[in-house]
Amino acid sequence: MPITFEPAALDRVMRQLLTTAGCDVRLETRFVEVDVDRVGRRVRAIITQDATGQRQRLEADQFIDATADIYLAREAGCQSRVGPESHAEYDEPSASDAEGVVLNNASPCYRVSPLRESEAPEIEPLPERADVGLDDLRPVTSIRTYPNGDLNMNPLHLMTGVEALRLDSEAHDIAFLRARAHWHLLQTRHGFDRWRLVWMSPALGIRETHRLVGRYVLREQDLDAGLAAQSHDDIITFADHAIDFHGSRPSRAVSNGPCGVPFRCLLPKELDNLLVACRGASFSSIGASSCRLSRTMMMLGQAAGTAAALFGLDTAAYVSGDGMSRLRDQLVTDGVALTLEEGCLDAMAGIEPLPQILEEGASPTIVPQPR
Repeated sequence: MPITFEPAALDRVMRQLLTTAGCDVRLETRFVEVDVDRVGRRVRAIITQDATGQRQRLEADQFIDATADIYLAREAGCQSRVGPESHAEYDEPSASDAEGVVLNNASPCYRVSPLRESEAPEIEPLPERADVGLDDLRPVTSIRTYPNGDLNMNPLHLMTGVEALRLDSEAHDIAFLRARAHWHLLQTRHGFDRWRLVWMSPALGIRETHRLVGRYVLREQDLDAGLAAQSHDDIITFADHAIDFHGSRPSRAVSNGPCGVPFRCLLPKELDNLLVACRGASFSSIGASSCRLSRTMMMLGQAAGTAAALFGLDTAAYVSGDGMSRLRDQLVTDGVALTLEEGCLDAMAGIEPLPQILEEGASPTIVPQPR
């Protein structure tokens, strides 16, 4: 099921946890270069650059690429792919041999809050610089409710993945102008006049770009098999979402329940001290359409961090042998559910879902969630 959270609260808690653990967190710092020992099959160091332009060399036993677009893995020379695979690549039933790159749609998400009964409607003006008209927009939106009754609006058809990739840094501003036009459409034609726009995401929601071709590639057959029929002994989390391309390619449900994600999907073939824990991990395009959700990415990160803490420089060697049972045992100890008999809340004793808390005087109407 979806994970709904307050971004600011999660940010605050994560910073506290990292500080408590003694982690050195460097904000406003970007990756610019990597030093690779190809004979030794390891990353020696990465070079970072802060907001002032100052560069620093950072050495470590183990590196984790959580950059979504796998900047580190690609710069280090690891094999990657963009777009769908042909049927011949992995023998996936739904794969086609159509030419050209097709990517999952991108979403400019925003947040709206219900008006009090005494408040007059605030209609968002149609942006003059938007490159689309109202009749060009589709109102289809995935809507989730925040704990205080606000709604997260996830427009599903405002920008294709290929367009976002082509526009690069310009994609954000163009997409969010379309999002403001989308909100004007919902307010004026679809009954949202009693809601107010209160926040727009600082980042464009990209679902698919570069993906690692690692030691194992999760594919459509894994999704269809379900956990019970998979033979992998290195599963470190579940994926339970449909094959979902948001109209860019055919989508469908998976019929045999959640499937397991092997730890090998985090391991490049070329290097032994690099893990990839993000939507750019080793999935086929079809596999990624199911696995890319935040709830699964969080668990990839936990598995990668736990493995690095347990095994350090020797992570790849350990998890290929007896170390996998040790990693899985540690994940279970830390509250990760690795069997279908134990749900996530069962695994975390003492944790209860938060009740919905509504702002005093507000009367939000929970609308359907079109998919």
